[in-house]
Formats: sequence, C-alpha cells, structure tokens
Amino acid sequence: MRRVALGALVVLLALGLTRTTRAQTGRQPNDPLYARQSYLLAIHAPEAWTITIGDPGVIIAVVDSGIDLTHPDLAPNLRANPNAGLAGCGDDAHGCDVLDPARAARSCGQLPAAPSADVAPLTPRGTFLAGIVAAVGNNGQGIAGVMWQATIIAVRAADCRGSTDEQTLAAGIAYAVRAGARVILVGSMAKRTAANGCAPPRSALAQAVQAARDAGVLVIAGAGDENASCVDDPAAAPGSLAVAGATLDGRRWVERKDGSNAGPQIAVAAPAAELLSTIPLQARRKPPDDRYAISSSTAYAAALVAGEAGLLLAANAALTPDWLTTLIVRSAHPLPDGDAPGWAGAGLIDVAGALRLVPAALRGTVTVDGAPAPDGTLIEAYVQGHSCGQAATFFDGTRSTYALFVPTDAMQPGCGGPGRVIDVRVAGVAAATALWTPNAIALDLAASSGE
Repeated sequence: MRRVALGALVVLLALGLTRTTRAQTGRQPNDPLYARQSYLLAIHAPEAWTITIGDPGVIIAVVDSGIDLTHPDLAPNLRANPNAGLAGCGDDAHGCDVLDPARAARSCGQLPAAPSADVAPLTPRGTFLAGIVAAVGNNGQGIAGVMWQATIIAVRAADCRGSTDEQTLAAGIAYAVRAGARVILVGSMAKRTAANGCAPPRSALAQAVQAARDAGVLVIAGAGDENASCVDDPAAAPGSLAVAGATLDGRRWVERKDGSNAGPQIAVAAPAAELLSTIPLQARRKPPDDRYAISSSTAYAAALVAGEAGLLLAANAALTPDWLTTLIVRSAHPLPDGDAPGWAGAGLIDVAGALRLVPAALRGTVTVDGAPAPDGTLIEAYVQGHSCGQAATFFDGTRSTYALFVPTDAMQPGCGGPGRVIDVRVAGVAAATALWTPNAIALDLAASSGE
C-alpha cells in the first residue's frame, strides 16, 4: 500500500504567545480568543460578517482524520443527520469513516471495518480544520470560525499517523457528495514531486474531484507543505480549487523546511502560518490549551477558503462550483511573486470582497404557450438595456427548467445593483421582470410564441 502523508506537521503550540492585531472594522464576535485570530482580519472576515455569518443549510465536509464531536465550540455546527443510513454508511449521524483498517498503520490499534459511523479523531488535524471553517462565533467561548453557522460533516480518511491513500481519499470525497455536501475540504495531501519534475495528478482522485464538481460540489485543498514546485494532490486535480499558504504580510509561507508548494494549479492564497483553532480535549493541559492550539499548513489556508465558499453559499444557495471559484478568484488581491512567480494565483482571498460580487440567480420552470419549453431554449437577462446573462432550458422529460445568473455591476458594468430591474426574455420574447438582489430568486417563466 502506498501511504500519503498529511503534508505539514500538526505541531500544536501552546497559546501563551504575544499577539498584535491591527485596527478592527466590521462585526466583532465576543469569543475570548478572537483577538489572537489576526488571520481573520487579513481576509476581511469581520466585514463579511456584516453581510452573512453563514447558514446551517450549508453543508461542508471535512475529509481528514475525524472530528471531536464533543468540542463545545464545534458541536452546535456538527451534523445531526436526520436521514442516517441513506448515504451508504450505516448510522452516519455525524459523518463516515471510510478508512479500511488494513490500510492503516498497525500502531493505530483496532479500527472498525469501513464504512462505519465512527468519526472520532485519530489525530488533531480534522478537528483543527473544522474549527477554522466553522467554530461557532459570538458564543462567548474559544474562537470564531469563518462561518459562525454551518453544518459540518466529518469524513475520516486518515489514520493515527495522518496517512492515507488515494483510494481512501476518493472514497471520502464520493461519500461527502452522497451525503449532501456543497463544499468538500480535503486536509490530506499526496506529494507529486518526482525525479524528473511533477508526477501527473492521481487518476482516482482526479476522477473523484471531477465527479463531485459535476454534482455541483466544490473540492478545496491545500497546495502542500514541502516548499516544492509541485502542487500536491488532490489540489492538483483539474476541478479542485488549490490554495497556497501566505503569511500575514502577504509573502509566501516558508517555515524551516516546510512551506507552501507552488505551481500553475494555484487559484488563490490564504494565511497558513500560526493559525489558532480547535483540537480534541487534551486532559493534561490547562484551558485554553486543552481545547485550542496554534499550527501551520496550507491545509489550514484551504480551510479559510472553504469557509469563504460556505459564506457565499449562505448568501446565494444557487451558486455553482464555477461561480464559487469565479467569485473567490475575482475578489482576491495580488501578492508579490518573490522567489516563486505565480505562487499565490490570483492573490490573497478577500471574503467580504467576494460577498460583494455575489450575483442574482433566477431559476424556475419555463413554458411556451402552456407547454414545457423545448430543450435548449434561450433565456436572456437584460438590465437597463444591457445584456447581463444567458442560459438554456433543460427538459427532463416532464418539465423545462433554467438557472440564470445576473452579475453585479462591479463584475459586469451596467448589470446588477440594488433597485435595478431584470428583464427576462424567453427565445427573444419578454416573459417576466424581477428586482435584482444577490440571492436565489424563484421565478417561473411563461412565454408566448406569438404564433
């Protein structure tokens, strides 16, 4: 069996460190350790929270080593599955263990046969990732996640040494799709560095990532922590959103021999150095070190982006993986190249900036002369005479449906903005109007052929 290391170390540092933060704007949570989360200021999370703090309806899967279900800063945002068993993993109340015991290190002891509902943490990493994404905010304890409200699914795919393999990760991604996740954060990373350059992305992972994207689910992963010029899997897979690691001053994260990998697959960067998050209970430590710690990894940078994607979905549940990627990339701020040109992709993420670009999403059924519109019928949106979006109907044998996105004026001049009216046409014929809002808008269209 070829094992896959988790990338950067999970070195958990005590919290007794000096922290400085810049002037704060936006919405400020009352979590006592929030003052030490300066990375949230760097990505403009407080400003984003004036727009949305998340939504329990947004499901995010964390594919890693399991999650501490008892953590008080996570428990309210962990899934309590009302339809346990329907995703092919038994009584999966909180998630699924897809790790075959035969693929785990012997030192991990007795593990249940997969798949099982046991998602107890085998390392601290999965719990750490979950806290970055969605530790409950403004609850008077611990830290704040990028999302204060969400639904987190635990997918255990790495053993007690933080190792896994591509088949296991692919199975974890597939389960998360079946379980209803809209965003999948993969914390485990497989190196691609080879003697003659970078090895091709692993086929099983690439297929799993593409299948997720085809199902409307975005997979997000870190670039890897070997300070190398090859992006790790599954971030390197076409269809993934690959995230590089940055420092708070906007440079590439490099720490001793560890550091953010670079490569053409990188979409954006996010802070990766000394992030503070949740860990499983450490009985011999005193609070807050018993439940919280500091660590560094591009996987944690990816967790920040997963939280950003979740906030975007909270603002507009109709957003597709393509739209999520576009908003995240378009709103990022360029960073200096340093010794690795292009290492940061489009640049450092700006969560508030992405939310300000959220489009309107019109969707519903389409009829022409009282009958379902023919498959592929053109649907157009105009705002003040500007062409602002096109889509085609899809006929499923019973009805025709459409999904039409109308971008903001900031993304496409002359288009969406508060108070603006969208004129919707079906096959060139006016069918309806709607008031533009950065949200999902239910609008059934009934048009006449004019014959």
